[in-house]
Amino acid sequence: MNISAQETGYPEKSPTDLAALGRVHLVGCGGVGMASVAEAFRLRGLQVSGSEIEDRFELQRLRELGCTIYSVHSEKNVKDVDTVVYSTAVSPTNVELRAAMKRGIRVLHRSAALAELLKGRLSVAVTGTHGKTSTAAMLISALHGAGLSPDYVIGGQLGGESGAGRGDTRAVVFEADESDGSFLAYRPDVVVITNIDTDHLNVYKDIHGLRQAFTQFASKVGERGFVVLPADDENSQQVAVDLRAKRIPVYTFGESASADLSMRIERELPTAVRGVARYRDGNRTEVTVPVPGRHMAMNAAAAMLTSMCMGASEAGAVLGITQYSGVSRRFELKGSPAGIRVYDDYACHHTSIRASLTALRSTATNGRLVAVVEPCRQYRVDAFKGELAAALSAADKVVVLPVFDSDEAFDGIVPAEALTTLVDLPDKDKCMARTPAAAARAVTGFARPGDLVVTLGAAGMAHVAEQIIDALGHEHRQRKDYR
Repeated sequence: MNISAQETGYPEKSPTDLAALGRVHLVGCGGVGMASVAEAFRLRGLQVSGSEIEDRFELQRLRELGCTIYSVHSEKNVKDVDTVVYSTAVSPTNVELRAAMKRGIRVLHRSAALAELLKGRLSVAVTGTHGKTSTAAMLISALHGAGLSPDYVIGGQLGGESGAGRGDTRAVVFEADESDGSFLAYRPDVVVITNIDTDHLNVYKDIHGLRQAFTQFASKVGERGFVVLPADDENSQQVAVDLRAKRIPVYTFGESASADLSMRIERELPTAVRGVARYRDGNRTEVTVPVPGRHMAMNAAAAMLTSMCMGASEAGAVLGITQYSGVSRRFELKGSPAGIRVYDDYACHHTSIRASLTALRSTATNGRLVAVVEPCRQYRVDAFKGELAAALSAADKVVVLPVFDSDEAFDGIVPAEALTTLVDLPDKDKCMARTPAAAARAVTGFARPGDLVVTLGAAGMAHVAEQIIDALGHEHRQRKDYR
């Protein structure tokens, strides 16, 4: 399988003129999605500013690039800008948004701003309920292995970078977030669907509505584009039926022997997965995915298949996967104080949490697995409390933080306490912590050398992991001093 962009009939595109956006300001620029767009704009030569009241590590990268970052929201921040960008997480009553509208400044949702960056280039959208960032990062790595160099805008830092502007081809790989329906603003040339799981029911009401949205999005590639999706996922296969009825080419990956690229898992190791990729033409290739977890091997299969459909050689794609260096907040090892490894992972949905803990269980070897979770979004906890509790029960110790939600009026403590009660572990092995500092104290109270700790949840959990590392290091030093 070797279908290059030219062979699929994509028209040549000329770069769009982003200069028309002028000086761009991003409200809440510290969110991982907003930070990637801010970085991309800056690297394309625009003057960029942003506001973020939380101290996030993404901000340092933006400052290094020359972006102006404000630590408060204020009308003054948008005084001399031409375009204001916001995300769904930003309240309509935000002072900067209101000031921009009052002054007649151009206001764009993040999806519309990203769509401007995509114009004039071959765009490859990676979407799906789970694994978007890891799959997109693996796709970039697979293309690099074949000597291709796409730009990218993804939800995590790859090699310390997260935005577009450094590639030397006309292709750009980006994440298309389905959570609020805004991915329908894009018109990609290629769509990669990692999987479709029940989520975001506050937007789509039911799985039928969610599937319809994915079908509508994937249909935007038209007959001259193509879609890559999993052969083993029932919801994705229903989307495939609808796409093929529209004569849109669909290629499949997965463990199923019927897939265009079938990945057979041979061995799961603490730090890697070894498998054999088999193609429709009968060729077989041994592949080592340098991160643990069967789900990561499936992400790699999606990346390999997509890269080859874009013109990458099989050998190059395999080399790129083998050289995959990981991406921030996806099975990221943050430190090993006192012989206790601390990982950070973005998993928020119960399926993602279960997959992460299953993979990390083998990585923990003889130590215990400690999960520190910040449940993400009120609607998700309300709808899947039992499933979340069951997923967390795979750990040996569990610490639950208050439920994260952008609604400032929402009190996340009560549902977090209820979730903790449902976790199927003895009371001594689970607790609810009201603050990150309390969570760090709880971990230091029962963690011992050889254990593995993982923080699970949205962006703020990276800081919780750092607090845990500091607390474990301090406790270890005190014990040495006492001896």
